[in-house]
Amino acid sequence: MKKSLVISNFMLKMWKKEILKILDTKTKLFIAIIVAISILSISIFAGYQITSVSLKSFLNGDTRSIVLLTVSMYLNASILTIVFFIVFKAVTSDQDRLSIQLSWFPINSYEKNLGYFILFSSVILSLVFIIISIIMVPAFITQGVGVAFSLAFLLGLFLQITFVLFLMQLIYNSLNYLVKVCKIPFTKLLTLFLVILLCLTYGLETLSIKGMLKTFTVFDYNITYFLSPVFLGMIGELKYMKVNVLLTLGGYIGTVILSYFSLFLINVRSENRSLKLLHFIPIPRNKLGALTIKEIKSQCRNEENLLNFLLIVMLVLLFNFKFTLNNDLLILIILAGMTGIVALNSFGNDKKMNIAYKLYGIMPSKIVISKFMGLCILAIVQLIFFCLLLLYVPEINNSLQIILITVNSVAVFYLAGIIVPLDKNNPYTGILAFIFLLSCLVPILFIGNYVIGQIGEIMRICIIVASDLLLGIVIILINRWRYNIE
Repeated sequence: MKKSLVISNFMLKMWKKEILKILDTKTKLFIAIIVAISILSISIFAGYQITSVSLKSFLNGDTRSIVLLTVSMYLNASILTIVFFIVFKAVTSDQDRLSIQLSWFPINSYEKNLGYFILFSSVILSLVFIIISIIMVPAFITQGVGVAFSLAFLLGLFLQITFVLFLMQLIYNSLNYLVKVCKIPFTKLLTLFLVILLCLTYGLETLSIKGMLKTFTVFDYNITYFLSPVFLGMIGELKYMKVNVLLTLGGYIGTVILSYFSLFLINVRSENRSLKLLHFIPIPRNKLGALTIKEIKSQCRNEENLLNFLLIVMLVLLFNFKFTLNNDLLILIILAGMTGIVALNSFGNDKKMNIAYKLYGIMPSKIVISKFMGLCILAIVQLIFFCLLLLYVPEINNSLQIILITVNSVAVFYLAGIIVPLDKNNPYTGILAFIFLLSCLVPILFIGNYVIGQIGEIMRICIIVASDLLLGIVIILINRWRYNIE
């Protein structure tokens, strides 16, 4: 256990080093604090509007309202936990430099896996706990429910999040082990797909508004709000509910034990695959063309990018099969926003080339322009593939907006990848980059959705073009800064 904590602490220090590189001046620190306070204030206000009505009903004697509020909040916490678990697994590499280096030390695979899981789970736990607390705690304070009530809710929330985390880890490790035993290629891709399929099927088969309403009298032990009776029992609101609290606590303890044992199943070995995609495309003689083609080839051959693309394709097919999706334009817009993920690890994968770029006297602006061109070409190729997959071709005016959204997506993901570079020297930096994206994009999307809904089509296109140009300038400036400090 001690060695595992040392590994987690070491990775945390690596993260701290990356953050200090970003916030290396008082001005940057001040801006980061202002942005954080603004996001927090908006979230608190929105959270209060959502939960205050239910709490008022409970305080006025409607006990059913607190049961439904608890079940719904624990359900949201579970969904967020599952989403973060899957996304973080998708954006992080199973085989990083630290993992290879640790294999030379007297550390067994269980201690290493536990060390990685401690940090991985702590980040997800913190994120979900903070998000739900921001939604609930302001209403607790303003409605005067008391300290004991608030602490009981937060304790139940902590247990629910950790329960889902341990359960997801158990499922992922077990499926990963089975796929490896069957010697099926693309182990991570298939494992993630099976996890998503399992979670989606369980949610569709067990979750319903009618079922949640019935929990007031008969608890159904649904995994997504499995620990809610613990909180309701602490505040004395189980008198109308038929439930065995000891069974929920026993299920929690059993899941924790099995999850820890599942860490013995993990034995990370990189699959020997040498991808030579697009080998037939020649490298141009001029520098700009050569850098652009190099970017296209290297990002195509990157295993993480290939797996993410295949995973998105499989999810589109799965959702289309499960839900019979009809709004092809909306789906294509969402997919256009996801194509930019190919740019997230571009800077990190290319860090080793910085010395060569400096040696040949290639300007940072020329590097970023050529890389951005290559990434946009890859994103648009993906977009064309999605159109073929959906058997849908948008109208010309919609096509222009979708292409602009694609370029915007590439710019946002590439910018995040420059600020927090993803490379195999820093394990789990993908999580750090995703947290940065989440913090910035959520308020921007809310504001953008409101503004775009109030304006005409021409003005909408102008705003998207202006945001692309602004992002381009920011990328060039930040790329120059990162290029100089590396």
